[in-house]
Amino acid sequence: MHLNFFGERIFRLEAALVFGLLIAVYIRTDASWLLFALLFLTPDLSALGYIAGPKPGAGSYNIGHTIVWPVALAIIAMAANSSLMLSIGIIWGAHIAFDRSMGYGFKNPDNPNPGKRRKKQTSHRESSAGRQD
Repeated sequence: MHLNFFGERIFRLEAALVFGLLIAVYIRTDASWLLFALLFLTPDLSALGYIAGPKPGAGSYNIGHTIVWPVALAIIAMAANSSLMLSIGIIWGAHIAFDRSMGYGFKNPDNPNPGKRRKKQTSHRESSAGRQD
């Protein structure tokens, strides 16, 4: 997904607000900050899929960084009245929101260096259109 400058800023601002909300919710749960510190970067273990190559790596990373799983975990935790599961769901969601607020998102297996945007490839016709021979 390509966002323009304004869209990218709004996307990152929304993610920062969600991160702040999840931190506020975590504070209200009276859960352990040691647990938060220990688990905050755990979703990044999903990047170990890159050992098998870019396609499985991007897939495993994206599975670990979709908001569906921590939300589902939090819903199950509330139904089961499990404060530990709820804490894990909040931490996982906070990690994803933090990543997105920093500009990180889903990985593309066709772009092994996601930190750099790929240059738009131009056809021969487009590249020679402005040239005068």
